[in-house]
Amino acid sequence: MISKKQYFHIMNLAKLKTKPKTKCKDCGKELSRRDAKRCRICYGKIQSQRLLKLWKDNNFRNTRIASMLNHFVSETTKEKLRNICIKMRKEGKFNIKPNKSEIILQILLNKLFNKKYKYAGDGKIWIGKKNPDFINKKEKKIIELFGKYWHTGNRINCYADTQKGRIQYFKKFNYKTIIVWEKELKNINKLIRKLLRFNQC
Repeated sequence: MISKKQYFHIMNLAKLKTKPKTKCKDCGKELSRRDAKRCRICYGKIQSQRLLKLWKDNNFRNTRIASMLNHFVSETTKEKLRNICIKMRKEGKFNIKPNKSEIILQILLNKLFNKKYKYAGDGKIWIGKKNPDFINKKEKKIIELFGKYWHTGNRINCYADTQKGRIQYFKKFNYKTIIVWEKELKNINKLIRKLLRFNQC
């Protein structure tokens, strides 16, 4: 004879076996798990689409990258990576060309000072661990072009990447430095006066 407990156990097993298998909502593939709604491939596609939408949000992207870097990369590793990049740029392995703002400033400097200032942002000239944008080696003067994207907010890696920090950094090597912000290129007359004052001092 079978006890009541065993009977109900057998009946439950029978119900599970006869219960129809669930199918994926998207592709209709039979699923091994009865409580699942989608197969792994369809679920992965939905998750990747959701992440792509989130990734377009700048705040989400920046916080995610920052947390990943802080979690996986130590300060010593970051310093090693910076040094490798500097070494590769010195060797000319990166083919760096001036951007639109640098070209405008270069044309302006050539007209004002008769090619005294040489473009050095391609990584050929280094002062310590920094690569200046425009340099006048004879008069020991540097003109740095700062953009909003790299020189404001979370992208500033150290004090030397700030306006005051960059001026102080090059001062150690006896170079006078002026910072020109990208937005200043919109008012050329004001910028010309600023550059002329710097060149005279």
